[in-house]
Amino acid sequence: MMNRIVFACLLLSLYSAGSSLSCRWLSHKFRQHTENSLELLDTMANNSTNTTEDAELEVAFPHDLYTQASKASVGERLGFIVQILEQTAALFEEAHNSTSWEEKTVEDFLNVVTQQADGLRSCNGSNSHKKNKKLQMYFKRLSGHILGRMGHSAEAWELIRREIKIHLFRADQLASSLLTTNCLLKQITRTHLNLLHTKAIYTFLKMTNRIFFACLLLSLYSAGSSLSCRWLSHKFRQHTENSLELLDTMANNSTNTTEDAELEVAFPHDLYTQASKASVGERLGFIVQILEQTAALFEEAHNSTSWEEKTVEDFLNVVTQQADGLRSCNGSNSHKKNKKLQMYFKRLSGHILGRMGHSAEAWELIRREIKIHLFRADQLASSLLTTN
Repeated sequence: MMNRIVFACLLLSLYSAGSSLSCRWLSHKFRQHTENSLELLDTMANNSTNTTEDAELEVAFPHDLYTQASKASVGERLGFIVQILEQTAALFEEAHNSTSWEEKTVEDFLNVVTQQADGLRSCNGSNSHKKNKKLQMYFKRLSGHILGRMGHSAEAWELIRREIKIHLFRADQLASSLLTTNCLLKQITRTHLNLLHTKAIYTFLKMTNRIFFACLLLSLYSAGSSLSCRWLSHKFRQHTENSLELLDTMANNSTNTTEDAELEVAFPHDLYTQASKASVGERLGFIVQILEQTAALFEEAHNSTSWEEKTVEDFLNVVTQQADGLRSCNGSNSHKKNKKLQMYFKRLSGHILGRMGHSAEAWELIRREIKIHLFRADQLASSLLTTN
């Protein structure tokens, strides 16, 4: 009897720590591939027409399907993401010789998306799931109602490009949920603790209070430490999506003369690497600093860009809300500012904006750079929701 209880308790602790990281491909490569595919989609935007700036897709985005998938089992969620990637690839196969996009860019995009699908299949092993028929119908409408009726025109492909960009972001969000232990922990807790007889638990508690308490504390900590901040787990990602959409809106009003330009200030990849290995509090502080300095930089945008003032204000509000929300996660704890990060943002302000006279070209370079920061910050925030 006692052996069964100890086994269940130990199993619970080990499962809490390891179940969310059972697929190395998902936890180590999926996000990087998503970043690559989004960058390629942005490259395609540079070669697209701008006549669709205010156009809307006549086919409704399947938000309800993503909601259903988020509540499904791990295998079903994996299957849903794989189907998204497969149908995206099938749709973009039609892009050959029918768009102004460079063929190599399309090929690279197809390769990345296909690798993601193959990688996720390896996570699911030999398990296969039925295709979602509603999702199949949705992609058929994209192909027939949008591309077909619009003659595979540049305008049609621009609408498709925007739509798929949202899908990749939502798929990445769904994949991130597989790296948390919240849903899995509830399932394993119910399954194994229900096996224990109430009387046996009572007897065990009387005999080994300290051991049981230590084991229970370990289990609860494994389940709760990474999800202790509701703001981070429920709102941060949505705010990131909003800020990225606003940055994309700014791109529509930016000059295209910087298409091949590169920023003279090196991106601080090393600082993100260091932050990823730091404590939870230090990671939160690093993300907050990124958001604060982004807001300070964009305060300079007033009256010095072609961007609509309301768009800039909305962006500042979203970023400020993210910073405030993360501070609430950290409680009264404060961390020293990263001096190298401060110097980096000073160079963006002085070497790029200052020397280029706060021109439209300078702001376009800044917009692209900040977009990468928001994606990296979101990636760092996601790591706080896992037990990694």
